[in-house]
Amino acid sequence: MKKLATLLLIIVFSNSFAQKREIDTFIYGNDSIQYSRLDYSYYGLGQIFITSYQKSSSSHLVEKNAINHLNKLSRLYHTYYYFIEIPESLDSKEEKEKFFSSFMQFIFRGQKIKKVDVYLNFDQDYSRDYLLNYKPEFVSVKRVSLGVNYKTIGKSLSIR
Repeated sequence: MKKLATLLLIIVFSNSFAQKREIDTFIYGNDSIQYSRLDYSYYGLGQIFITSYQKSSSSHLVEKNAINHLNKLSRLYHTYYYFIEIPESLDSKEEKEKFFSSFMQFIFRGQKIKKVDVYLNFDQDYSRDYLLNYKPEFVSVKRVSLGVNYKTIGKSLSIR
């Protein structure tokens, strides 16, 4: 009986603190773009990590390696992790920046957030347009990491 109670407690605690992965779509122009979010905000939201990258032969490994890295960590609270690929149809840097600005407006639309720290992770910088023209006052961009890929994603998913 004691072993059964211990096993039940382990299952309850591991499920209550586990990540929740959501896959959703974002409409940009006439395109429906898929993105994913890992939700560690069980006790409220304090920080958001947004990783955006161009599609490549290894881009599918970015999110996979991020999940593997996060599964090894403890005390992941109050955090969302977003992953979105920049559509191949966007050629210029300006188009990619506009896309990223639209995505950021989309994820904050309707949110009742007083203050949130945001950490941006990119293969190339797409944040200029957003930071200059669209960033709301409750968003504090703490870091913009460049050169992020499937090998380096783990280092950019913490505030340290």
